[in-house]
Amino acid sequence: MEDEAFLLGPRSATEMQGQFLAAEIRALGAGSVLEVGCGYGRMLKEIRAGVDVRLCGVDFSRSQLQAERGYVAPAAIPVVLADATRGLPFGDAAFDLVYTQGCLMHVPPPCDRAFRSELARVARRYIIHTEEFNDSVHVFAHDNEEHYRALGYRLIKGIPYPYNPPGQNLTFSVFERQAAGSDH
Repeated sequence: MEDEAFLLGPRSATEMQGQFLAAEIRALGAGSVLEVGCGYGRMLKEIRAGVDVRLCGVDFSRSQLQAERGYVAPAAIPVVLADATRGLPFGDAAFDLVYTQGCLMHVPPPCDRAFRSELARVARRYIIHTEEFNDSVHVFAHDNEEHYRALGYRLIKGIPYPYNPPGQNLTFSVFERQAAGSDH
């Protein structure tokens, strides 16, 4: 958390990112949201301030989740220790919307396919990624559009992320589950 202290507080990058994401969640009409890769709850706390939905987070780091409990206080946002590449402990279509922010870009192939498949399984309607997808030594490029199409989703929004941290080039993507038999 100390490494990201410059991102936190009123009028910070985190607050603007949270307001942006909360507005997108409201516009989509989602009532339940899961963040995969929630870390210490940076975005969960901001979303909670911007929209009244059922929130949950998941991360594979026990220490990050322990820090989350103090960081999001006094709000009580449930968080779960799990690795999306090995399965999420939720039923099918458990959340209206599932999102990642700066998480999937660190999942190497071929694990990224299991990761996205799990997001698609637990998402009832929408998947949102705020991620960088340029191959580098720290980031992996993934063909999300093709993989989600095979899972019954289509890209409905893809824009440059308006709140990129210095040195990053994130993309904001929204995928929507298609009705059975839908071609578009």
